[in-house]
Amino acid sequence: MMGNGLTLAQSWGLVSWDFNDIPNSTNTRIYWWKNSTASAANWPDYGRWNNDLIQTSAGNQPQVVDPPSTTAGTAPDFEENDKHFYDLTHQIDLPAERNWLICFACKLESHDDKATMFSSDITTGGGHFIEFKDEETIRVKSNAATSIIKVTGGAVWAAGSDFVLTLYRDSNGSFTVLKNMSKLTIHTGTSTNYTDNDGSFELNNMCSKHGTSRYFDGLVYEVVLANQVDSLTDADILKVATTMCSGLDIE
Repeated sequence: MMGNGLTLAQSWGLVSWDFNDIPNSTNTRIYWWKNSTASAANWPDYGRWNNDLIQTSAGNQPQVVDPPSTTAGTAPDFEENDKHFYDLTHQIDLPAERNWLICFACKLESHDDKATMFSSDITTGGGHFIEFKDEETIRVKSNAATSIIKVTGGAVWAAGSDFVLTLYRDSNGSFTVLKNMSKLTIHTGTSTNYTDNDGSFELNNMCSKHGTSRYFDGLVYEVVLANQVDSLTDADILKVATTMCSGLDIE
């Protein structure tokens, strides 16, 4: 049953559905930074928790552009060399042994450095981060472990292409990874801690590691972060990814 009283099947039929309807409980916090709503200084949270992404320093503000490669509207363009990033209005705490999901639509322009999606603050956080390590690998650091999640298929996160990454961590610490609407196979021989990283995270900013390094280089179209969701099946995860892909015309 969905948080608004709809079953998942009904919500994907004739009844209107959005990311706030991800299967959830009373403890769930869903944050949604919606496409075509960002400014250089502020990206409002449409997930009901008023956790806007903000940047008060003009020198660190991304330029908002209208990219020609998608049918979606405007998106912030982060330049690694200019150290662009956003801070979260409120710290997000992802508890240990809880399910969470991130759906991140973007276009990487380079892999010159690790490209951070989210991280903790360098002074108050625990050094946590979620990042693109390279074209094949996601790296995730909690208070318990660092996960190296390498997927098969070559340069999956290649620079220059539009894609949606969906990353789900269940309460046991096991990860599921999708690119667009396809579940990816994790390379067991070179990946580490991808089935047992059940630690907690503190997140304070987006598109930089601690606001000081590993700046994301590229466009970010839309982001959903669902904290403490109910246990999600592969079908649930795919439906979240499909919603974002369909809205942005990313296949």
